[in-house]
Amino acid sequence: MIRARFPPVPDASRAPALRAATETITLDAFDTRSPFASCMVVRTDTAFIPSDLRPYLVLFQELLFQTPLLLPSTAASSAGASKTIAMDYRDVARYASEVFVSHEAGVGFNNDLWSAAWLSDVFMLSATTEKPDWERMVRFLSQAVLFAEFSEERLVSITKNLLSNLSETKRDGGTMLNALTTRLCCSRHHAKSDAAPVASGGGAGKGAKTKTKSVGKKGVKIVSKTAKTAKTGKPEQQAVTAPATAPATAPATAPATAPATAPATAPATAPATAPAADAGGEANYAPESNDAPISVFTQQRFLRHILQKCKDGKASQVAAKLNQLRRALIDPQPSKLPSFARIAVPMDFSLSATSPTSNADLVADWLRIWSSELAKYKQRQSPKGKKRGMVDASLTPTTAVSPNKDGKNSDGTADGAHALPLPFPFPRTPFSFKHLDSRIGRSVALPVGGLSTSFLSQFVECDVLQPIPHPDFFPTMLLAEILSRTEGPLYSAVRGQGFAYGASLSVYLWHGQLSLDVYDSSEPHRALIAIYGILDSLFTEAGFADQCSLFNMETARASVAYKWVSECGTADGVVATALRAGLRGFNSLDEHRRHVERLYMVTQDDLRRVLQSHFAKFLDPKQRATVLVTVPGAKTKELVAAFASGRDGAAVADHRWTTDLRVVEMKDLALPVVLD
Repeated sequence: MIRARFPPVPDASRAPALRAATETITLDAFDTRSPFASCMVVRTDTAFIPSDLRPYLVLFQELLFQTPLLLPSTAASSAGASKTIAMDYRDVARYASEVFVSHEAGVGFNNDLWSAAWLSDVFMLSATTEKPDWERMVRFLSQAVLFAEFSEERLVSITKNLLSNLSETKRDGGTMLNALTTRLCCSRHHAKSDAAPVASGGGAGKGAKTKTKSVGKKGVKIVSKTAKTAKTGKPEQQAVTAPATAPATAPATAPATAPATAPATAPATAPATAPAADAGGEANYAPESNDAPISVFTQQRFLRHILQKCKDGKASQVAAKLNQLRRALIDPQPSKLPSFARIAVPMDFSLSATSPTSNADLVADWLRIWSSELAKYKQRQSPKGKKRGMVDASLTPTTAVSPNKDGKNSDGTADGAHALPLPFPFPRTPFSFKHLDSRIGRSVALPVGGLSTSFLSQFVECDVLQPIPHPDFFPTMLLAEILSRTEGPLYSAVRGQGFAYGASLSVYLWHGQLSLDVYDSSEPHRALIAIYGILDSLFTEAGFADQCSLFNMETARASVAYKWVSECGTADGVVATALRAGLRGFNSLDEHRRHVERLYMVTQDDLRRVLQSHFAKFLDPKQRATVLVTVPGAKTKELVAAFASGRDGAAVADHRWTTDLRVVEMKDLALPVVLD
């Protein structure tokens, strides 16, 4: 046979990879009151964002680097007051293109404006530059956040652009499928773009854009993130582990710093589950989450309100809110959710031409620049009634708090009171059906004007990420790969029959979901029935032997292994893998590599086990949720009837094959937003 002549499947664990080393440094020993807690050469940072400020996140991220800066001058005026230097927004854009190779600002990682692929708990700033521009990069990235001026002209222009983008987004089937899925799980932050199609467990998926660029051997990158929590409301659990392709990573050949901050409502140690619906049918929606405030179902109404306020001469009120949001992001506050900064540098990078630079030296230099700019910002925010330059010690970022013999700090607080929670591993709570919005239901169809094909997603609970190592981790990914591979069972049954352009099974590791996705489909009902047929056949000896043969296992194993090896073959991939591993709880890249080698220990018995415990849920209507974005009008009614009827030609209706869809409209999905 031809197969017998094939060479053996290579062992990916022996494939060459870039040299890499990671170190997580806590910042307790540094003389700083910054909002950062640790660094690898990744760092941590924390603060609070009130619920009424969260809808401003989209506008805030788009204004950064596109609005004027009012920079403090080192010179002083004749009156003794500090001078400022105004920098036009066009000059800001030109200088950014000169200093940065790439830069990004947004909620979470792989931000797609109206959603975050993963880690929506954090607000991220990142930049990459050439080696000689290390200090200019760190300083300008800090200045862009601290000294941005939100002028009426830029507010109106950016808001109009966002509304235009939103109108286009609502005509894109794939993006709306992602938005609707996230809306259905709104209380739990489940944007499903944290994994690539198939069981890779990482990578940008539906609707996720990666804005980072590759950098050559001389590149340098900075990434900043800040964790924020709402001061009011019930604690909201945060599901936050990095997917395989973590965005905003710095090339391994260039220094990169990453302060990370993000609004969050989950405690770092014992995240609470989202509040369940009460007897009256209240939804599980938690206003503290970030997925909801930046959603298309919130932002259209909110941005129209912002534009109207500007037209009414109240742009200063909008600017005041944006300034409040900035203060919430950068002021160190007691927080229950961790945030972090990340620095990625070449192995041989040094701040000095004569001596090597340790990881601690890099962190200290980054904090020196950040603290310098933050002190200028704090001075500008002096309380009324105090002279410029007379700032409370508590507001000074370089104020050290040293413990006394009695266990009290020099400021009178208990020892450790200022300690920030560490982010590795980052707290998470996997998806559960009790997180669904009970007002919408678990099976919905949304007609979207302008579509000619349908998009379908069906997902079940599947938490295989923790504890590490989880016995179902690699078997689940391997079985999903066997079924989803090119020219594999799903490909032949769906695309081969002309039901849809594509179909896949994906494991969303951080969110704890197994998802069945059908896209660009002319007959989504028939595509789903065909997939059900494949899953049903696996419970027979003949069907399992055919689809899960040793040859198919080895082919899929090589595919999964290649994805991991390819990530470690580039600087960006190494940094992304290091972050993902740290957030999941691995102490080093070596520990993560040893874990990946467990892929080669998966047996057919393991596949049978996960087939029964996870994949079988797709054949139980009580254990699955369904989201359909489709063509409006008569086509919607036809599809709803087809899904309810189940399998064509069946003598007796089998409830496993039926799905009762509830048709919803955009107005039904609108989320509450504070309009002041």
